[in-house]
Amino acid sequence: MASNTHVDSRVAERRLRPIYDWLASGNNKKALQESEKVLKKQPNFLCAKVLKALALQRLGRESDCEQILEKVCSQVPTDEATLQAITICYRAIHKPDKICEVYLAASKKDPKNEELLTHLFMSYVRVGDYRKQHQHAMSLYKLRPKNPYYFWAVMSVVMQAKRDENIERDVALKLAEKMVTKFVKEGKIEAEQEVQLYLMILEMQGKYEEALDVIEGELGEKLKSLVTTSAKRIELLIKLERWKEANVLLKCQLERNPDSWSDYKNYLETILKVYSDYQKTESNDGNINDVFDNRVPIISGESIVWQEADYTPKMVQDFLIHLMKKVESEKKKIRGPYLAQLELYKLLKVKSLDPEMVVGNITDLLVSYFDRFGDKAICVSDLKPYLALMNINEASVFMKRITEIVGLSDGESPKQLSSLQKHICRLQISRVLGFHSLLPVDERLRLCDLILHHYHASNDLVSPDKLPTQFSCNDPYIILLSHILYSVYQDTNCKKHIIRAIYHLENALSSSPSNFHFKILLVKFYLLLGAGQQAFHFYEHLEVKYIQLDSLGFLIVFSLYGLGNFSAATSIYDTTLKFFSNNTNDSVDHLTYAYKYGSFMKIEEFIECHDRLNESLVYTFCTVENMLHYLLSTCNYAQSESAMKSMEIKPGIDKINWSKLRDNRDLNVFISYEPDNNQLNSRTVERTFENLKSYVKLRVLILKSLSAMFDFVSDNPSKNISDDKCIQNGNSDCAKNVLTDLVSELKCLYDQLNSQNLDLGIQDVINSPPPCRLKTFLKVPVHHLIADMTEIIFQMDDSSEKSSDEFFTQSSEAVAKMIETVTNSCISQLDDESLERRELLETLVGVMEFLSIAAILCGNLYSSFERNRKSQRKGKRRREETDGFDLQIYKNILTKVADCIGDLEKALDKISLKNDISNMSSEVKALTINDGDVGVKFVIVEKKLKESYSASIQEIRQFLQEKQTYVLVTLALPNASL
Repeated sequence: MASNTHVDSRVAERRLRPIYDWLASGNNKKALQESEKVLKKQPNFLCAKVLKALALQRLGRESDCEQILEKVCSQVPTDEATLQAITICYRAIHKPDKICEVYLAASKKDPKNEELLTHLFMSYVRVGDYRKQHQHAMSLYKLRPKNPYYFWAVMSVVMQAKRDENIERDVALKLAEKMVTKFVKEGKIEAEQEVQLYLMILEMQGKYEEALDVIEGELGEKLKSLVTTSAKRIELLIKLERWKEANVLLKCQLERNPDSWSDYKNYLETILKVYSDYQKTESNDGNINDVFDNRVPIISGESIVWQEADYTPKMVQDFLIHLMKKVESEKKKIRGPYLAQLELYKLLKVKSLDPEMVVGNITDLLVSYFDRFGDKAICVSDLKPYLALMNINEASVFMKRITEIVGLSDGESPKQLSSLQKHICRLQISRVLGFHSLLPVDERLRLCDLILHHYHASNDLVSPDKLPTQFSCNDPYIILLSHILYSVYQDTNCKKHIIRAIYHLENALSSSPSNFHFKILLVKFYLLLGAGQQAFHFYEHLEVKYIQLDSLGFLIVFSLYGLGNFSAATSIYDTTLKFFSNNTNDSVDHLTYAYKYGSFMKIEEFIECHDRLNESLVYTFCTVENMLHYLLSTCNYAQSESAMKSMEIKPGIDKINWSKLRDNRDLNVFISYEPDNNQLNSRTVERTFENLKSYVKLRVLILKSLSAMFDFVSDNPSKNISDDKCIQNGNSDCAKNVLTDLVSELKCLYDQLNSQNLDLGIQDVINSPPPCRLKTFLKVPVHHLIADMTEIIFQMDDSSEKSSDEFFTQSSEAVAKMIETVTNSCISQLDDESLERRELLETLVGVMEFLSIAAILCGNLYSSFERNRKSQRKGKRRREETDGFDLQIYKNILTKVADCIGDLEKALDKISLKNDISNMSSEVKALTINDGDVGVKFVIVEKKLKESYSASIQEIRQFLQEKQTYVLVTLALPNASL
């Protein structure tokens, strides 16, 4: 019997192999054919059926796939191959909860199967059902008493405490502690990960003493990672406010690793706390019992060694000097003790103590640091937090002294690599201290010339063996030059300075093709000029991938569509959404591996990462923009209807938790050498994020309003609106109520945003994020268009005789007038050379979307008219008598939309690109630039700007032409139905 089973499995595997191969190679049609061939020979072959379902899913036939899966699941398969295939299918159609049901049924059928129970547990891990995880982990442990299964149950309880709002946190943690304590008493703890989980449970309850006892007891011996153990011990001592013991351990740590900055920060924190206790003891004059004891017992092997904690700033200074002497013999320059000295000065000053008595003069300390580490690129970043400790006179003295260290006369360029780096650091520090901002514009431009001279003169210092992936040593000159030119642009509002920065950045990029700082600045500057095509070009060269699509996507994703670069924008949306979709699958896989290998400390981290990405504003933005573009770019009303159905929007339900949306922008990607008063502040970050959120909310409401409109005018209204209301009121009434609410909410949001100063508190600095198109989009009255068209459709649908012909005449004329006014206003701006190119393109795109929405709403109007005409019954005399009148209203509005689209398309020729570019060209050539090839090189930038603007206008023109076709097809609908 066993032999027959073995033979059957081999036969089955042989028959399935071609299907697996075709699926793996991506040839889903062949896989489908092969699976059908197998099923002809063996109709009840469940695994072949599931593979057929998988092929259908990949061919886009999801409904057929689900039908097959339901039939297979009803037979409760238990073999691994079939269950794995079902898992893949349900994951592909984003229904992980179905996987739980499949494995639950299988495990009930075969309750002693450890493999099935393990898969069942992991399926609940994927959906985050911690209660079920706990339940089935304990079932596994009862079936096979293994430590991993038991601790899966413990971790599930911990996750309930962290994540489940319906459970009492303290109760869950006490249960988890009790479960682990039971194992500790029975001596069943085996692995380091189990001890780490125990520590985590104790810490979550604030039981730091008990956690410290675990580390220092027998269980601590299982913690193999020495670094982790010592760091954890220090962390617990600090939480327990046992400052002296922490101080001594930190000193030991720093003796071993004198370049650990986190240890220096903790060490300085502990000394200030100990010093505070010491001062309290000193203040108790004459009390002989209050003698300060700074001794700490340290366990060394089987004996106790008493060591002394530092308790005065002077002791800290002596310890740091000791470390400095120790690291001087090292070949590698170690910055830790020297930076710690500056940090000590800063902390003493904050505490209103006299730092100069202990550490010395701040200028001397900074000069000494520059002299020692000025040849390192990190020097400026190190000194930034401490430069503000000097007053203006001290800063001037500091600049004079470091200029002497650099040792170059005015205009002289560095001849050695170390001298070059110190010279660059000196220039950067001068900007950080605000000396550049004190210079008038002409002086700053002369400084640019000098920096450019140094850049060209230092090209000889660039190693001929430099790899393409390495930065050139003189690259910082160009970055600093760009920052200065940007500040000049801010003061003068002359685009010529941005053009000049672009020219030099592109020139430098050809020599240092991997310098991402150049590319980021080029993206920013091209977007500033409205040249989306060029911005996208350099964004592509950044090779942004994976999680960077979320953290760095802000560089371009919020701006590109508004500049008319639809194909590039949708390309970014698709790439970004694919990453987020894959993250959903990948992150749950990481969770299952964390459980499998006992990496309990990583589970919360993985879940946090998963939530951070799922709640990302970029994710929501790309999803909404992609859907809107898909809808607005349809070629006829039937396509619009089909597109809306495929999106499966539920207009009556707000799935987005706006309060939980996260700002994952990495604004630190920009290098900034601005003084403290010109650094990007939290107000700007918060305000720009709120503006982005408001813009996304507007777009969501527009999309949902259109979806509700389609539901209302449809012969078979969708059940996606709001199931409970639809059951009570009927679909049509429900759709009307939902649409009314959405239109009202849209109008309120428009009014609210129009009443605000959206730029209030937002800085325009080199590292500020690019603005979104919220301001220009608000100028286009999409809300009035949707509201007025909705009212007309409602009145037309009303079977009563309340609505007069006069109402329809006035309403339709008002809508037509609005469409004409918005279009003419846009056309009048096209030949306005004073208007920023970016703002002009964003206005154009806004009006283009406005006209597209108008065309769709006209289709909705006709659809409503047709539905009413077909459902006419006795008693609806008004409808019978006014069909022709209603149809004329529809044609009048749609004809106006067609005329406006045609007028706007013709008016695109008015945009005077040539004059705009040539004006910038002459301005740039008039600048004093120490580069003989500027005329030739600028032609390249000029050509790129022209091409970018032309590409944007061409895409807008093509979109309008497609909308013209859309309108003509929609106009022909009444004739086709006659």
